[in-house]
Amino acid sequence: MIDSLKTSKDTKKFQATRKQLDGRLKQIAGDLPAIEKELHQLDADAADKVHRLEGKLREYMNTLKEATTYAEQLVNEKIKKDVYIEREKTLKQKQDSLVSEIKALQRGL
Repeated sequence: MIDSLKTSKDTKKFQATRKQLDGRLKQIAGDLPAIEKELHQLDADAADKVHRLEGKLREYMNTLKEATTYAEQLVNEKIKKDVYIEREKTLKQKQDSLVSEIKALQRGL
């Protein structure tokens, strides 16, 4: 999604898609507490792992939002390309770390 913004620079389409995805994410996030509560009654250890997994997923989503903001700033010429590249590299490292942690938590379930 971010790459398509960088190539087409169609910010209106990008923002509409982003709003749609954010809405779906909020809906899913709203369903999680009830699922966690039910799981906690069945298996407290698994519920704890799911809770940690949810936190890591939230962190990952925040990095995606940051990447989106940086891409928009680049397209709108509010930041320079070299600044964008450095920020993107930092975010990519953080995302890779989070993915590793998420996979480890998933294996533990």
